[in-house]
Amino acid sequence: MRSSTNDLPSPGSTVLVRVAGRPEVSEGRVEDVSKEGVMLSVNRPPDLGVMTLLEFLGPDNVVTHRRTACMVFRRGSLNSSKDTSAIALEFVDLIGGPTLEKDGLLQRFTRFFGRRSSTVLVEDAELSLPPREGPTIGIDLGTANCCVAANVDGRVQVLLEGEHRTIPSVVYFGPNGRRRVGRLAQDKRILEPTRTIFGSKRFLGRPFISEEVRRWGHFFPYQLVQGVGGTTAVKIGHELYPLEEVAKEILVVLKNHAEYVLRCPVHRAIISVPAYFGEPQRAAVLDAGRRAGLRAEKLVNEPTAAAIAYGYGRGFRKAILVYDLGGGTFDVSILRINGAEVSVLATGGDPFLGGADFDDRLTEHILYKFEKLNGTSLRDDYVAVQRIRFAAEIAKIELTEREVTEVLIPNIQQQAPNELRVKVTRQEFQNIVGDLIDRTLVITDAVLKEAGLKAQDIQDFVLVGGQTRTPLVRQRLTERFGQSPSRQVNADEAVAVGAALLGESLNNDKKVALKDILSASIQWNVAQDSCEVLLRRGTRLPAEAVFEIPEQMANDDEGYRLQLYRGEASSCRDNSFIGALNFDEAYLGGKARVLVSAEGLLSIKIARSHASSGDWQSTTVDFVEAESSIDLG
Repeated sequence: MRSSTNDLPSPGSTVLVRVAGRPEVSEGRVEDVSKEGVMLSVNRPPDLGVMTLLEFLGPDNVVTHRRTACMVFRRGSLNSSKDTSAIALEFVDLIGGPTLEKDGLLQRFTRFFGRRSSTVLVEDAELSLPPREGPTIGIDLGTANCCVAANVDGRVQVLLEGEHRTIPSVVYFGPNGRRRVGRLAQDKRILEPTRTIFGSKRFLGRPFISEEVRRWGHFFPYQLVQGVGGTTAVKIGHELYPLEEVAKEILVVLKNHAEYVLRCPVHRAIISVPAYFGEPQRAAVLDAGRRAGLRAEKLVNEPTAAAIAYGYGRGFRKAILVYDLGGGTFDVSILRINGAEVSVLATGGDPFLGGADFDDRLTEHILYKFEKLNGTSLRDDYVAVQRIRFAAEIAKIELTEREVTEVLIPNIQQQAPNELRVKVTRQEFQNIVGDLIDRTLVITDAVLKEAGLKAQDIQDFVLVGGQTRTPLVRQRLTERFGQSPSRQVNADEAVAVGAALLGESLNNDKKVALKDILSASIQWNVAQDSCEVLLRRGTRLPAEAVFEIPEQMANDDEGYRLQLYRGEASSCRDNSFIGALNFDEAYLGGKARVLVSAEGLLSIKIARSHASSGDWQSTTVDFVEAESSIDLG
């Protein structure tokens, strides 16, 4: 087989196109080719950004070239066939020598194309679980900032020291392969925005075709694409990185710092997740932890971790509300603390409401005032807008203590005026973000109603997340609950401290008994666009549901498929697609058992028709492309 980039396939030759996450193979024809890429005509084109394996055929259908490539362009119909499209693919240089094994293509091909379960992690040498030994650290893997805590000299405390006790959740992937995390990466956001990944936790573990990615993905300067098994990945240069890899880089930095402070190897962690995170998102966090060399002993919901930080060892017996408004997400939970027992009564949230949205509003306000004062616009200057956004975040923080602040940025543009100078008052800021705060209160009221409680039934409320320092947030909540927020915890550190306390409790006699609930219903597709609830929102975890697999089910080329969704709607298209279980006809008329662990992780067991009660076969739910599962309309 020839694989030199100087020895190219001929125009007119046949090519087989294999797409990540799809079993079928498309056949196409080479229209044009160069060292950088190839133009093909093909009847089933892949989506933009998708990694492909191209196998070019010579005489007698023998493969003469094999190249990996990324789909970058589609032109529509070509020649006489309405179903044939012209597509352009950019070669990704995964090969460079005479053999696949020598160049490591098979290993890298598996990384891009191998189907990875959404709920069961693949056991292999590279990602084997670390040993269960040594201290257990607590990690708040935040959307905007992260924090790590552990027991030091008999007291649980945050391990990051100095002025900054958190690090930004930002990762920079340099063209030379070097990676930077935290503040070192933050500095790259202005000059190299397409290589600097921030806020990606919002998309972690979500299918690329999900409503969340479609609605919010285009707001980010880096390129989100479809990765392995249909999940969301990021494309940087010629490389595709799963978002688990981005999260891994952050976890590695936190792990290394913990080892430096504790002066011993660290393998174990309690990692927090948003309460609204579904089963695939939780599995993605576990995967990221294992990539970082961490065994996640437990996943704990962020509000629950904050409640532990608030009540651990204090003997409280009360109902509390945790209001968590962080940099990228909003969570609210009502919990009942009874000594060492913490029970979640109700929970809710919004994965796309947080401090970043406050920054966006203030950035827009500053741009508007500059345009009005100077008659010139900066909106087409990406670097200028990013500089203003950073300045807006600082101004937002200053307005928590001041009634007025000034945003001053020298050399904002080449022509006069070359500086930006805008005053912003606290009242102006409150006017432009008031509706965002109102949205959090609407969710809070819904969670109270779900718990069967009124505002006066809440005996204390805990604020978590940096955005809760906004005076208007505290004012609105104080008015709503008729009391001031608790001062028991630090808003930026409570989640990490609570996770570390939970980790400590696993090793001593002060065990914390957690009783969590399912934050959203799990349903399955019973008809073309109809769902039926298997496990209802608010069900106490762990939980399971057993149901019969209908003898009459539609099948496709891959066999039979049972589709799972997350949400409260009766229509599949209005819920979040989790994944699908593929099986053969031997299981028609049999049974399926859906189990959700205490940490919210989903698994499935199935049994053939007339099988004995103990003859359950463990299986996994795989991500599939939703277009092949339901009609999205």
